[in-house]
Amino acid sequence: MTTTRTLPVDPLVASWGLAGLVLASLEFQYGLALHLGEFLITLGGSDVGAYVRMSNFPSWRAALTFAGDRALGFPLFLYVVRGVVGPSLTGMCWALFGFHLLSASVFYGALRRRWGLHPAALLLLFAFPGLVAYTTAPMTDAFAADLVMLALAAIVAERPMLAGAAWGWVVLVRPSTVVPAVLVLGLMVVQQRSIRSILAVLVFALILGWQGVNCWRMYQTPCMVTPIYAANTLGWGLNLGRTNVRIYFSQHMPKEEVLVSDPWLVARAANAPLWLGPRLAWFMHHPDVLVVTVFKKTIALLDNRTRSVDERPGHAVDATPRWYRWWARLWDAAACGGVALALVWLWDRQWTAIALVPLIHYLQQSPLHVPPRYGLTAVPCALVLLVWTVQQRRPVLLAVAVVAALAFYWQVSAWDQIDVILQQIEGWA
Repeated sequence: MTTTRTLPVDPLVASWGLAGLVLASLEFQYGLALHLGEFLITLGGSDVGAYVRMSNFPSWRAALTFAGDRALGFPLFLYVVRGVVGPSLTGMCWALFGFHLLSASVFYGALRRRWGLHPAALLLLFAFPGLVAYTTAPMTDAFAADLVMLALAAIVAERPMLAGAAWGWVVLVRPSTVVPAVLVLGLMVVQQRSIRSILAVLVFALILGWQGVNCWRMYQTPCMVTPIYAANTLGWGLNLGRTNVRIYFSQHMPKEEVLVSDPWLVARAANAPLWLGPRLAWFMHHPDVLVVTVFKKTIALLDNRTRSVDERPGHAVDATPRWYRWWARLWDAAACGGVALALVWLWDRQWTAIALVPLIHYLQQSPLHVPPRYGLTAVPCALVLLVWTVQQRRPVLLAVAVVAALAFYWQVSAWDQIDVILQQIEGWA
């Protein structure tokens, strides 16, 4: 059993934490000022509207037996928030922001006690612009990342039962995270070899089973969400995912949806099969396309450049000034460096679980469409790996991170040059 240290209040940690809190609060207020939550719910047809409507359960029984186009994890959270602050969208945003700060503190605290991680990580976790932006409307993206932090904190602190429960909640918010959840919990069982770790897997399975039973009662088939909705969403994602590297919404585009395709992928992947199985088989015969696709899609998933939620119908991109885009990209580039470092720290036993999450997540998302908010789930892992590398003062690994950050800037700048709508928005076309 690895022992953890109980640390007194450290002025250095307090200073970094306060700086991160101030930055995060400014970003939160700046994004909240757009009032996109109210805008999206008023127009309807968005994920925001869907989640808010779902959370209006008549009772706890209805909440716990819910089955529909989304799993119950996030609607249940909003239902609890409704019970505390009422049906206020602003109240929901403040709850998401507070939950984000709490999760980041718990995650950093576990890493600090276990390995003495530098408090710069706390600032990065608090104030990462993409994570803060997606607390400014009731959406799952920052919330899922926060739950991943809690799940990994439980693993670091060797609290396997809490880890199993947290990972179960993650999957009830984002069903696609079942893959990294199963792999990380399996790794925990192998590393800890204890009854508690096995029971943690059982807790995880029971939580998923609860949603599965709810879904079975509604649709008479094993599922986590409405089967038709899941199939349509997967098909849409695979279709758009062949060559597109940027998807967002703008009033400057008819029907608002903006798609930007990468020229290299257009030349080599436009005819890839639609469905997932044939697509993966096709990638095996075109390994060069697979590698470049993962590289480009990872960068696209990390390019969180808007000050608030980019969701249709919505105009966060239209309302985001150019300076903020480059401010956010400083942090996105740092996260890209951390993802590259995950390839190295994966082989260090104490960091394997944390490094596994971004590698699996971005590989898993690569065949699909790439709204950058889908990349937020694994960002906290990348950030702490970057800080740990800097703390260890290993020049070769630092060079890897720098090269990855420069590759990020090179690629997003190249996409900016072919993104006609972005040029119109910012007036530099």
